[in-house]
Amino acid sequence: MSGELIAVPYTAAHLLALPGPRAVAAIQAAVDLSVERGAQLVGLGAYTSIVTRNAVRLRPSPVPVTTGNAFTSAAALRAVRRAADERGLDLAGATVAVVGAGGSIGRALSTALAGEVDRLLLVGRPGTTTRRLEQTAVQVQAALDAHPGRVTAVELSTDARAAARRAGVVITASSSPEALLGADDLAPGAIVCDVSQPTNITPGVVAARPDVAVFAGGLIEIPAGSDFDMRYGLPAGVTFACLAETILLSFVQATEPDRLPGLLSVGETLDPRALRELGELADRHGVRLADLRTTPPAPAAPVVPGPRVELHAFGTRRLHPV
Repeated sequence: MSGELIAVPYTAAHLLALPGPRAVAAIQAAVDLSVERGAQLVGLGAYTSIVTRNAVRLRPSPVPVTTGNAFTSAAALRAVRRAADERGLDLAGATVAVVGAGGSIGRALSTALAGEVDRLLLVGRPGTTTRRLEQTAVQVQAALDAHPGRVTAVELSTDARAAARRAGVVITASSSPEALLGADDLAPGAIVCDVSQPTNITPGVVAARPDVAVFAGGLIEIPAGSDFDMRYGLPAGVTFACLAETILLSFVQATEPDRLPGLLSVGETLDPRALRELGELADRHGVRLADLRTTPPAPAAPVVPGPRVELHAFGTRRLHPV
């Protein structure tokens, strides 16, 4: 098997500033180019899934499309559990704030943590309604109802800073292209899992608050020879979970094609089984959570492309299942 990266030359801020149809058209062009170049599976990354509403706004594709959200959620969940274990935090007694809980990843993480933590603070963007948060709360309650005896209190908020100050664990998974939380917004000794790209945490928090643990929740180590020799701000052998999901699903497509539809990440609501099964696939193929101390890429400078925008394919590489 082989794979390529298709570069879409827009920053997250610029994609957000574009009229919706134009932003979707830019991503659609990249998907079309992928298919033209022979792709049998297409994965979206970073803000491309957000502006397409998790691929729902794209035209029907002749090949499967996935957003990477399921494995990103699975990786972030593992990262939170590892960090809590390393710092001696009992999640059963913890308050966890999920910033961006109305989105695909935030909803999946909130549902997965139902019954595992003491209290969930489901946080949306300031100035927005709580409709999507209420939908997440319904799913959290359904997860609790499926396991009688598990109890987690649930609160809704649109004040990320206030919620973060109350939480021992903060997970940021919002679609904001800007930082939402700074050093003064975190509780003493907090664990902060930043899943968002661009980051939702202001620069300098680690230096200003040595008592807190801040890490990128969606970074993955992949087996040697399976990366694209492109660093995009990450060390060799480390990539984003969204890209790793596409790699894992390519193995499924080649060996167990009937399983593929149930593992694709499309739409607002992810199947909890997909998170679990992708985690199992990762273990099988030697795809691991990166060291929590791995430094994520710095936010990109706001670059506005000229009137002619070109898409480019980079790094044809063999992918090696284990």
